[in-house]
Order: sequence, then structure tokens, then C-alpha cells
Amino acid sequence: MMSSLGDRVRKGPLILKGDKPKKKKKSKKHHHVAEDDGILSDGVASEPAEVPVRKCTGRIVCTNSTVQGMNTKFMDEIEQGDTILVHHPQSLQVEERQVISVLSSRSLVVSDPFSQDFVTTTEFHVRKDGEVLRRKVEAKMKMKKEEVDEEGNTEGRGSVEDLIDKELQKKFKKKQQNLFTYVERHGSFGYKAHSEKVNEDSSFGELVLLIGDMYIPERAKELPLCFRELLNTDKIGTVLCTGNIGSSKEMQENVRVMGQQSIYVVRGELEDTDSEDKPLPEYITCKVGDFKIGLIHGHQITPPGDLEALSMWQRKLDVDILVYGSPHLHGITEHRGKFFINPGSATGAYDPNLLGSQAPGVRPDGTTVPAFMLMAVQGSNAVVYVYQEIDGKADVGMSEFKKSSDSKDD
Repeated sequence: MMSSLGDRVRKGPLILKGDKPKKKKKSKKHHHVAEDDGILSDGVASEPAEVPVRKCTGRIVCTNSTVQGMNTKFMDEIEQGDTILVHHPQSLQVEERQVISVLSSRSLVVSDPFSQDFVTTTEFHVRKDGEVLRRKVEAKMKMKKEEVDEEGNTEGRGSVEDLIDKELQKKFKKKQQNLFTYVERHGSFGYKAHSEKVNEDSSFGELVLLIGDMYIPERAKELPLCFRELLNTDKIGTVLCTGNIGSSKEMQENVRVMGQQSIYVVRGELEDTDSEDKPLPEYITCKVGDFKIGLIHGHQITPPGDLEALSMWQRKLDVDILVYGSPHLHGITEHRGKFFINPGSATGAYDPNLLGSQAPGVRPDGTTVPAFMLMAVQGSNAVVYVYQEIDGKADVGMSEFKKSSDSKDD
């Protein structure tokens, strides 16, 4: 008799297949936390626990490792570490993938692509492995806190989310054995998966923030709350800012600390070239992965956003990707094997060039839907996540591209 997804439960501790749990050591003075090859060991013998499986709201489709929802409530029903179960419409098998990041109520990222992409909207269930992981992390933090109090050091402190992320990354790195998997279009309707061995430190690629045209406080009060929450992270390596931050010293400083490695900001028409500070450059080029990237504000382009004029700048800077910020209308365009990316305005600031425009995302008063982008670069592959603030929440779209094989390398 076939059981439904809702009847499936997982019993026992979370241990990877093929791995044996290590014996737990006893300590007379302190709790002992022993790390094993599973997700997490809390150092305490635990009773086998049933992990609930629940039917989720809405339906999903999946491309590569990104799951998009229709009428879904990912933020309310799913957390990092949970497992999605789908009766795959092509393989006709129940397939499961672990959630590594919940981006919004309609978008999340799973650990690995499903056996095939599916565009037929499909019902899905979730196994709440994340709840088990969270309980174990909290137990580990509690024991670490006791050790800190007794020994007078600060080792082991950090947020629950940080520890969960660390444990999941450790698990996925071991599971994948440092393989980077990406999907290319194959034939007219299919996709083909490829795997490449990469350095352990770069297995998740480099995360690049594309942001600009905030105009704070000249045309906007502040970034949308949902954006401020998303950008409060230490996972961004490089920041590319298209300028026109505004005269807010606080916002200028916030931009300068968003990236952990490199911060690049160019001059918009709002920036004062006569400032006592060192004036911002008109353009910048940098290298991320295999891509050479150029950054300009875009007020140099006439008419604004003209593709041929942008192409002239791309050729002048000899780059694979040209990032620009005017007009305040986000978009990604491929032209002659090169990529032109406008992250839009992070505050949706007024743009006189867009007055009367009927383009999607433009409001009658010349303001736009607030937007920014995150670009994950792995070698010659890039995945761009487009964030828009809609009704107070972050809505996420995704675009993928690969460096043209005939592009010149430095």
C-alpha cells in the first residue's frame, strides 16, 4: 500500500548516510560537545524523535536549485534546514531536497537541483528537519554559554541563525565533495547538469551586491525595511554601487560596510565633485570570478539607457558585464555576447526621465518599484537575484548567464 507524503516521518538523529556516530565522551566537570559527521551533535544522548511532514500552501516550479512558488507562504511554513518533498511530474518519484535559504514567501534555494527542472505547478510537502536542527543548535549554544561562564572565554557565542548556516554549509560541502554544479540549456527544451571540482573556500562562489540611486534624503527617507533586513549580513563579498547615494552620511557609511572584501562606488550627477573628500571616479573596472565588470552611473548615456551608447562604454572599458544605474529601471540585457545590468533604485526614487513611461515598475509620478540585485559568481557562471519591494515584502526573481566563450581573458 502506497503511503502519502503526509504520512512520512524521519526517526532518529540527523546523521548522513554511510556515516557512523562517534561515541560521546563523558566529562566530570563540563558538558562536552562532540562533533560528528552528521549535521550536529549536541553531546547528549537523545531519544528518537519523529519529524513531522506537513502539506504546504500553494504550488511550486523549480529551475536549477531555485524554487519559485505560486500562492505560497515559504516565510511562514519553511525554515532553513527543512526538507522539501515533491512528487516529481517527470520522474514520477518522490524527490526531496534540503532548504539552504528562504528568500521570500515565493522563492527559496535548495541544496541540489532536482533530477529535472519542472515548470508544471506541483503540490509539495515539507519535513521539518529545520526544527530539529534549531533545537540542537540552541542546546549546543546553551552548553557553550555554560562553558563560557565557567572558563571566562567567549568561544562558541553567536546567533542561532549563524550556527545553523555554519552547520548546513559544513554538511553540504562534505556531501558535494567540493563539486560545483550548474545547469545549461540543452537542445530546444531541456537542460543538462555539469559538475566541476572547485576550491573548498569558493564552493559557494562570490556574492556581489549591485545597488544604487538611493537619493537619501533628497528623494527618499530610507531603504525599505525588508531591504534593510536582507542586507544586514556578512555574506556579501563585493559591493558595486552606481552612485547617487545621497547626502546622508549614515547611508554613505552603510554602503561602505556592506561588503566584506571590496567596495566600489562611482559618481552620479548628485555627487559633489568639489567635495573636500576625494571625489568619486566616473567609472571603475574590477574582476570577479572570470568576469571583468565595468561600473558607471549612467548619466553619461544619451538617451538614458540607450543600448548602443552603453555598448560604446562596454567596448571602451573592455568588460564582459557593464553595470549602470540610470534610468532607475532595473533590468538585465544581453547584447552581442555581453551583459548590461541595471539594478534600479534601491528606494524607488523619482526619475524625471521616466515621467509618462509605461514601462513595468514605473509609477505615474516618475518613481519606481524599489530594487537591488545580488549576483553569485562562480567562475564563468553567474546567477543574479533581483529583489523588489512589493507591498512591504521582498519579491525575488532570478536570471542566469554564462560568460561567452569568445570573450577575451586578461
